[in-house]
Amino acid sequence: DTPDLTADVAKVPVQVQTELRRATELARSGSYQAAYDIYDGVIVLYPDLLPALLGQINTLFEMGALTENQQDRLSLLIEKLQARLPGSGVATYVESRKIYQSGNASAALELARVASERAPALYQTRLWYGKLLMDNGRFLQAANEFKTVVSLSGGDVPAAYENLAELYHRSGQLDSCAAVVEYALSQYPVNVKLLLLQGRLPASNNIRKIHIPVRVKYGSSVWNRRNRL
Repeated sequence: DTPDLTADVAKVPVQVQTELRRATELARSGSYQAAYDIYDGVIVLYPDLLPALLGQINTLFEMGALTENQQDRLSLLIEKLQARLPGSGVATYVESRKIYQSGNASAALELARVASERAPALYQTRLWYGKLLMDNGRFLQAANEFKTVVSLSGGDVPAAYENLAELYHRSGQLDSCAAVVEYALSQYPVNVKLLLLQGRLPASNNIRKIHIPVRVKYGSSVWNRRNRL
């Protein structure tokens, strides 16, 4: 029951589509407040536009410590989305994030699993599930989720690379970590998280010459056949 967010975006004027793309890019780069403000403006004009609702919900979750007004806003948006798509993968995904925010990590993990099964083509559900798996030390499963995000998004979600590299670093696979970091920085050269992770690598991994995998079009693997990450 994966919603067609692209089709929803296509229904609004081109100027609004441009603003939504800008908000998405800002959120992906960590500029959450700027992204939030854009989503907020779009929702004023199109209160039922699912990509804007989901975008603002995700942005609020990523912002971390929220003001009372922002927390109230988040609760309102979650209720609205869940009422619109009851029992869906998207509704389950935001419920998982809400429960995690309240401190129940184990229940959040189970809901994230259900969400990824109900909406397997929605990269947000797979990314969130991967993060929780990684935090529980289930590295192999988490790596598969992050690689799936790369495939689903055509490599356009830097958080997938950030988390995959972090996973390899945590599990001691430093060569794989270095390979992911180097490739991802060729696509996102000013990504702060990737640069910080690169700085945590031993010098031998940091300067190692790596064959960079070729980025291919949507739906294909971005991993080089010879040096699979």
